[in-house]
Amino acid sequence: MINVLMKCHLFKSITEQTLYQIVYDLAKPKTIGGGQLVHRMLKRSIFGEGEKKLSEYTRSYTKKTIEHNLISNNDCNKDLADVYFTSKVFHQRIGDAYINESEGLYIVISGKCEIKHPKDSYVVGIIQANDFFGESDFFKEMGYNYFGNIYTVKECKFLYLSHENLERIVEYDKKVLRVNAKKNMPRLTKMIFQCAELYGGNPYEIKY
Repeated sequence: MINVLMKCHLFKSITEQTLYQIVYDLAKPKTIGGGQLVHRMLKRSIFGEGEKKLSEYTRSYTKKTIEHNLISNNDCNKDLADVYFTSKVFHQRIGDAYINESEGLYIVISGKCEIKHPKDSYVVGIIQANDFFGESDFFKEMGYNYFGNIYTVKECKFLYLSHENLERIVEYDKKVLRVNAKKNMPRLTKMIFQCAELYGGNPYEIKY
């Protein structure tokens, strides 16, 4: 199982002691059959079912702010306006607006999941082995569950960490996990543009 974690970019640079703690103490394996709902879309998602949006208090991010926060490393395509929401103001405003929809973090060992929008079951994205979801509830970061409900396509095997056990990880490694979770932003931003086209909204004026 150590190798499973090391293949998942969420756990890159995590200390060896914490990796062993996760595998032998904190995490547990889960097997879920095909076609099963694993994780619900956030009730206050950006692209919910119309009315389900956050209050005006959180709607302050404009195109100018997004461009100011573009990820500057080589992994990102600025033409897609990959968004890097890291400002303290953003997290202060969004922190209280989250609703826990899952009880923990799922790391996909094998199998495949689909992210389906609840309005029409359109498949917004695919989650495969070595990927993860459920982190947004714990770290208060954008994740796959912003865009739809997550279903297994066929039988999937997961490594599962409850929120309670995530809290037991030392603070240094929790910070590393948060940083690593943000590295999904290029892919998530593409999904923002896709959902904006399908369900309305200006991707440069993302409303949280």
